[in-house]
Amino acid sequence: MSKSSDNIINEIKSGSISVQDVPKVFFDDFEVAVFLASYEYGKYFHLISDLLKDDEDLFKLILLENPGLFEHASLKVRSDQNIAVMAVENDPYNYKYIGDELKEDPIVALAAIDYIDGSAWDHISPKLKQNKKFTDRALLKCYHVLQFMPEKYRTKADVIRPYIKVNGQLYYHLSDKLKYEGEFINYMLETDPSFFEYTPIEIRDSKDWVLKAVNIYGQNLEYVSERLRDDFDVACIAIKNSLKHHQPIIDYVSDRLKDNLDFGKFIIENKKEYLSELSGRLKEEMGINNSI
Repeated sequence: MSKSSDNIINEIKSGSISVQDVPKVFFDDFEVAVFLASYEYGKYFHLISDLLKDDEDLFKLILLENPGLFEHASLKVRSDQNIAVMAVENDPYNYKYIGDELKEDPIVALAAIDYIDGSAWDHISPKLKQNKKFTDRALLKCYHVLQFMPEKYRTKADVIRPYIKVNGQLYYHLSDKLKYEGEFINYMLETDPSFFEYTPIEIRDSKDWVLKAVNIYGQNLEYVSERLRDDFDVACIAIKNSLKHHQPIIDYVSDRLKDNLDFGKFIIENKKEYLSELSGRLKEEMGINNSI
């Protein structure tokens, strides 16, 4: 009685037969190939027949679980746009295995650079890298790409401004000089006040910068240094300029200020809905009902 693919798979699982001893005919079996894709992390998948390496349905099925097997696919499969996108979305290093005709396909390239850290940018074709439309989409899709791009993108304010207005996280990969450039920070705060979140701690610990940031957008108090969350002027200006339907900005004010008489008077005059957040001791001193 001849063995079925199920018999072979069960024998491999039980250890009664090694993969190397499996009759060659089974390496042409779809079910065995699917099993080998997951067995011991795909260690023996390369043994499948050339016919199966040319099977698009097989790779569509296995790539989500084990994208590293893409390199074993035939050139025809590796040149299929949909399969290539699936492969690079799950592992950008598969980009080096895609068919040559896809090397300049922006859809496949964008799928690759969107993965975790943008490092696949190094493998993108020079022609695509010189395409401004593609570069624009890449920067807006994955901010990590910036660290792998030409220096002008990280050092020149006029080059990066259009992109950083859309994705403030690009700030993380700017040159140190640009990160601290006053004119650039002013421009960004006026363009998008929430940009303050991405600035270095030295900026967020500078009272001058912090006062400007919370005056424009009170919610920026969330990103201010611990030291300046304890500053009376900073806290009051932030509260005056906070937005009603956002996280209560007093949550980011220091406990010391919440126990400060002058701060309590400020709250009574400007933001009575925050009275319940003052310290119990201060509310008692000021004769504030605890049920507020």
